[in-house]
Amino acid sequence: MFGGRLSLLFVDYMTRFFQLPYPTVGYITKPQTQGTSSLPLIPSLTSFPTPAFPLSYSYSAMSQLNGAYYGPSIPPPKTSYHRPGRGGGCCCGCLFSLIFKLILTVIIIVGIAGFVFWLIVRPNVVKFHVTDATLTQFNYTANNTLHYDLALNITVRNPNKRLGIYYDRIEARAMFHDARFDSQFPEPFYQGHKSTKVLNPVFKGQQVVPLNAEQSAELKKENATGVYEIDVKMYLRVRFKLGVLKTKTLKPKVSCDLRVPFKGSAAFETTKCHWDR
Repeated sequence: MFGGRLSLLFVDYMTRFFQLPYPTVGYITKPQTQGTSSLPLIPSLTSFPTPAFPLSYSYSAMSQLNGAYYGPSIPPPKTSYHRPGRGGGCCCGCLFSLIFKLILTVIIIVGIAGFVFWLIVRPNVVKFHVTDATLTQFNYTANNTLHYDLALNITVRNPNKRLGIYYDRIEARAMFHDARFDSQFPEPFYQGHKSTKVLNPVFKGQQVVPLNAEQSAELKKENATGVYEIDVKMYLRVRFKLGVLKTKTLKPKVSCDLRVPFKGSAAFETTKCHWDR
């Protein structure tokens, strides 16, 4: 009993001292102040009746008073859960980003260097032409043997002002409708700036060349017209020279699709060759 009154007395004193609103439960009348002092007087213990509520309510009233003065209570911070192994993802992402940036930088540098090289050198395509072709023999016997005699003049033009070309190896293959019947190997040579070189391969001899039905039909037709479709393909190994610099060996291919008249039947027309991709 005494503890309950003491708690109520303390609540009343704190309420009047801090000028807080009175709890609506547990008081019959508002406590009176004496004189003109702004501080409340502590009433005697006998002036309060026995509280009509349980003792535990005093703690509830104190909680309300504390809330009114200090504001709402701050909830405890939430505990964050860190999943193990997540940090590795950031490292991998940073690594891939770095690799991508390095590759992009290399591509840009190579592109700029190539563009500058093109501006300085201005490379032009080497041009091949067959200016003359003489066919004096082209007979196909019953035992699948082809007898042939074909002489060509091939001009090679280097139009570049600063690039020289080393022709380290040249193989010229003569073919009749994709059936190869001979190969020649002109001498290697170096071609300087803005110069022209003439090659004179001669395909002469006899060779067993099996022909299928379609190729045999084409041969009969061309024997009748006196003009033969012969393809000459050149397989090259070349290096380019710029000043004292030389490139690595390249292996381009050049094709010349010829229509060669038999000797005396018609004149040969100059034919431009093309680079194979």
